[in-house]
Amino acid sequence: MSYEKIEGKKFGKLLVLKKTSNKGKQGRTIYLCKCDCGNEVLVSRDLLTGVKKKSCGCLRKEKPNHFTHLMSNTRVYRIWAEMIKRCNTPLSKSYSYYGGRGITVCDRWKSFENFYSDMGNCPTDFTLDRIDVNGNYEPSNCRWESRKTQSRNRRGNHMITFKNETHCLSEWAEIVGITRGALKQRLKRGWTLENALNRGAL
Repeated sequence: MSYEKIEGKKFGKLLVLKKTSNKGKQGRTIYLCKCDCGNEVLVSRDLLTGVKKKSCGCLRKEKPNHFTHLMSNTRVYRIWAEMIKRCNTPLSKSYSYYGGRGITVCDRWKSFENFYSDMGNCPTDFTLDRIDVNGNYEPSNCRWESRKTQSRNRRGNHMITFKNETHCLSEWAEIVGITRGALKQRLKRGWTLENALNRGAL
């Protein structure tokens, strides 16, 4: 079987210099090639013409991959990965609360590098919080927030408005100086907001 000459031709970053007397597996013809980076490498004809071999190996080293940021073992990376998972993976136990009800991750944040550039490192004991709990994960709607504050931002919290101020039950309890349980009991007994939010009310 005769083949078209490939000496002098370029495949990817490899310039074919000459055919060698070496034989590869199953008697395949081996060529000496020079890479753009300057390295010389022996490559079989089928790898060259099949476009499976594009360089001496330097191209693979140059090509960015999932771990080039060297942060795959950091807490901020795990927070990003969990964000992606709960919005995009139906098998995630949290999916029904996020992706299942239409919460999405913006296109920019589908890249960890972009997320990290916008948010930076997560402070100790803080988590990723959406300002609007019904909004998406995007720079304008996210912040690092303490676990305590974030727990008060949940959809299921009992929000109380009194004298043009709106806070959740726990926040009102702190403001008036009583326990959350005490305030809850007052409201459960039918107290008016004015009395329930009075520190000295009995």
